[in-house]
Parts: sequence; C-alpha cells; structure tokens
Amino acid sequence: MAEGTARARAAQLSSQILKLSRMHGKVTDSGPLPVSYGSQSNKYYMRHDWAIYGLPNDVLETGMKNLHEALPQNGWKITSYGPAHSEARQLTIKAEHAQDHYTVLIEWIKGKSPGDAPTATDQPEIGVLLTSPAYEEPAGSDPT
Repeated sequence: MAEGTARARAAQLSSQILKLSRMHGKVTDSGPLPVSYGSQSNKYYMRHDWAIYGLPNDVLETGMKNLHEALPQNGWKITSYGPAHSEARQLTIKAEHAQDHYTVLIEWIKGKSPGDAPTATDQPEIGVLLTSPAYEEPAGSDPT
C-alpha cells in the first residue's frame, strides 16, 4: 500500500473511533506518521497517537463503554478488554480492524488523584494508539 493511502486510512479509522466514542472533548492535534520497520528501509508502518481530554471521568467511562459496544459493529474485532497489566490497572480496549488489519490500543487514563505517583497524568483522558500492518514501498522511495 502506498504511504499516502496508508496515512489516509489511518486518519479515517481514527476519525471513526472518535465518532464511535460519542464524546465531544478536546482532541490532541496530531496526524498519522510513517515509521520505518526495523532495518529494512523500504518497509514501514503507519502510527497515529492521539487523545481526547477535557472531560470528566464519568464521560470518559461512557465513551469507553460506547467504543466497546460499537467497535465490533463497525468492522473491528475486540481482542482484549479490561484492566491493563500495570500498576495503574487502567481500562483498555485492544482491537483489530477485520478488513485492513490496523490495530488499536485505547486506554482510559483517569488522571491524577491525591497520593498518585508523580508520573501520573494531571487530567483524565482516553489515549488512542492506532497502527497499520507493515507495508513495503518501491525501492528508492522513503515513506518517512
């Protein structure tokens, strides 16, 4: 798949995820970026990190429930749902798009509470990491 096509598809799937969450908060301003795949210079994957924030935890919790229900109805297979295997035990959704094989990790970060470690984020958010499968560019081109 050409880099432009992979980038456009990543942006489209990220927009779909935001829409399915049915949340209307602030969204980090970033776009999908190509990442070189190991030492093979003509292979890459698309990565899109973004977050929705500026909403209270009860709204974010509802957004996670919306995603858990709506993703499978919109071409995604949920591969994991539940608390992360970390100290924070944040709620996560892992899913793969059945048609395109893009994967997504969605995490509800509840924000900093009294007594939290200093590394905890100050405000609640839902973080999204969308990645594409590996693609190969024609020799001599560089998607990054």
